[in-house]
Amino acid sequence: MDKRFETIAGDPTKPGESFVIRIHAEAGYVIMPHTHPVDENIVVVKGSWALGMGDRFNRDTLEPMEVGDYGFAAKKDGTLRFVKVLHDRPGAWDWALYHAMGCAGLRAHG
Repeated sequence: MDKRFETIAGDPTKPGESFVIRIHAEAGYVIMPHTHPVDENIVVVKGSWALGMGDRFNRDTLEPMEVGDYGFAAKKDGTLRFVKVLHDRPGAWDWALYHAMGCAGLRAHG
């Protein structure tokens, strides 16, 4: 994993195992449309994030998420999702926790 992703608990490479990943990202960072092979549970720990759904990145569909907000995306629906870090504090990094069960994987689209 690159420096933006840190495993906090469990092993995301092992099928059937629960794991938690912390995502560190700077202002304006975008995770383009993608799917995962597992259900996603997302909690914003620091800063402001936005989650959107669709096969192309679209600022107009972003739903803001603030500290403590929770988001869920089911693997079974196949909906593509994307994320943007919203804060405007130069040099600051925000965090979100991603919890899932099973093998992690990101399938980029578009």
